[in-house]
Formats: sequence, structure tokens, C-alpha cells
Amino acid sequence: MGNVFSIFGSGDSVPDIPLDLDCTNTKPDEVEVYKYATKILQPTEAVLKSLKQYTGCGELIRKAISTPNRQNEEEAWNALCPSVSKLKDYYEFAQKIAEAFPQLLKKLCTGNVENNLRNYQTVLKCFGDVLHFVSQWDDLKMTNPAIQNDFSYYRRTLQRNKGNQSDKIPVQDELANKMSLFYAYSTPMLKIITDATLECINNVCKIN
Repeated sequence: MGNVFSIFGSGDSVPDIPLDLDCTNTKPDEVEVYKYATKILQPTEAVLKSLKQYTGCGELIRKAISTPNRQNEEEAWNALCPSVSKLKDYYEFAQKIAEAFPQLLKKLCTGNVENNLRNYQTVLKCFGDVLHFVSQWDDLKMTNPAIQNDFSYYRRTLQRNKGNQSDKIPVQDELANKMSLFYAYSTPMLKIITDATLECINNVCKIN
């Protein structure tokens, strides 16, 4: 990723690279990557809308903690399960973004980066769309503590509810552990695409 940005911060004159935001001149050798990325990016608006509307279960959780009884705990759990299902959806979408991002980066960084930025405008737009989405999603997550609070309470009560309501477990232990690591970061989307990029560089990509 540094190769893409380095040409804009090398101390020399910034290259004049026009942007075709309407993608009117997609090159044949970028079509495959473009179609793959746009298919993955299609739900981004719905994902952001869902996250904006995420209110959490704070009141019911506080009630269950301050006055622990079966009714309060069941009310908190029943409200929590749909919320955790949403958190699961966000996490799974992040995995897809992490798969797509290195492919875009590889297309832009293999060979002459400046020429690629000029020639592969459709891929460049997808690259920008991913970064824009990541920034928006992380910003929403950082300003909504209910996400972390909900999932922390879910993990604390998971074992107990496994026995009582085994048919209402939206996320099992193994996935819950992975999601917990994901949501622990203040900017989890940025973290996941950074990790995916580093793994690509180390194992697959030959970036000049």
C-alpha cells in the first residue's frame, strides 16, 4: 500500500493523475478484479446504514447486572441475540473486504505504480471506495460504545445461556473469540485490511 501513496509524498512534484469516477474506460485486464471487488462492495451502504442505527442493549444489560434475576437476564439475552447477529454480519463482511483489498492493491502495485494509477482507473476507484467505507465504518464504531459493551456482556453470559437457550445462540465460542479480537481494536476495519495487506506482501504479492 505504501507504494501507492509514496508517489504522492516523495518530495517531488505530485503526478497529475486524472480520475475517471464514472469508470467509462475500464481496461480489459482489470475487468476481473473490478467485478470481483464491486460484488463484494455492493452491500456497503446497507452495512453503514445498519451500523448507524445500532442502538445496543445497554439499559437491559445494566438492569440484568444491577438486579440479577431470571426475568431481567432473559430480557437482556433476548434483546442481545439480534444485536449480536448484526455484529456477526459486520465481522463476516469485514472478512470479505479483507479478501478483496489485497487484490486491488496487487493490481495497482505490480509494475510501474504511476502508470497503473493512470491505466487502471476502475480498480483505483474501487480501491478508494474500500478506503472510504473503512473510514466511515470505523468512525461509526468508535463513536458507539454499545457495540463493545453488548459483545462483552454476550461473551460473559454465553456459557450460562448455552444450557438454557441452546437454540438461540447466534455466535458460538470459536467465532466469538475471533469477533472479540476484531472489535477490541478502535479501528477494526483498518486493522483487518492492514493485516490482509501485510499477509499478501509476505506470502503472495510481489510489490515493487
